[in-house]
Amino acid sequence: AALSRRCRPAAVLPLVGGVNHLLAPPHDLLELRQRFVSDAAHQLRTPVTALMLQMENLKHAGPGAERAAWLAEMERGLRRMSGLLAQLLKLARADAPVATVPPLQPIGEVVREAIADLLPVAGERQVDLGLVADLVAEIRGERSDLVMMIGNLLDNALRHTPAGGQVDLALGVVDDQIVLEIADTGPGLPEAALPLVFDRFYRHAPGAEGTGLGLAIVRSIAQRIGATVTLANRPDRSGLLARVVFPSVGAPAVSPPTGGTVHF
Repeated sequence: AALSRRCRPAAVLPLVGGVNHLLAPPHDLLELRQRFVSDAAHQLRTPVTALMLQMENLKHAGPGAERAAWLAEMERGLRRMSGLLAQLLKLARADAPVATVPPLQPIGEVVREAIADLLPVAGERQVDLGLVADLVAEIRGERSDLVMMIGNLLDNALRHTPAGGQVDLALGVVDDQIVLEIADTGPGLPEAALPLVFDRFYRHAPGAEGTGLGLAIVRSIAQRIGATVTLANRPDRSGLLARVVFPSVGAPAVSPPTGGTVHF
C-alpha cells in the first residue's frame, strides 16, 4: 500500500512521495488493462457471433455459388474483426503511461510521413490531398504516435470527403504554439455530435464506416504529449476542420513561403 504522511519525519517525506509515485503506476496499468479487456470483449462479441452463424450456414450450403457467397461473407467478417483488433491494440498503446520525456520531432517531417501513408487512400477516393502551409519546428512525442495521430485525423477527413473534394493540411504558429489544421470538403457533422466524436466506439450514423476508435486513439495520444485536439464545422459549412495545438518547446521558425499547395 502507499505510504502515509502521518507520523513520518519531515526529512523522509520526499522519499515517501517517491515511493508512492512508484507504487501508483501498477494500479493505473491494472485499470487500463481492465478497461481494454472490457472494450475488446464488448466489441468483438458481435463479429464473433456473426462468424459462428456464417460457419453453420456454410455447413449446410450447397456447392457452387451459395458456398462461395458464404465464404466471401466470412472473409469480410474476418477482415473487419482483424481491423478492430488492430485498432484496439493501438488504443491500448496510446493509453499506456509515458515513462520518459518523449524525444523532439520535426513536425514538418511527421506531417509528410502521415500524408505519404494516406496517399493511396486519397488516390482511390479521388480526393486531392496536400500541404498548403509548412513550418520548421519541433514537437515532443514518439514519432510513431505522432504519425498515427495525424494519420487517423487524415483518414477521418478522407473517409468523409466525396470524390473530387480536397483535404488540406496547414502548419502555423498561434501565440507561440504550433498548430496543425486539417480541413476537408465533406458534409461536416451535426453540432450535437461534435462533443461525442472522440468517445470510444462512437459513430454519428448507424452503419458508418470504421470501428469508432480512430478519434479515440487521437485523443489518447494527444493527452500523452500534452496537445489539444478539436473538431469543428468550417464557418462556411464547406466541411470539417480538425485542429491540433501542440505544447511549445521553444520558438518555432516559420519556413519560407511554399508558393502554394505542396502536393505529394
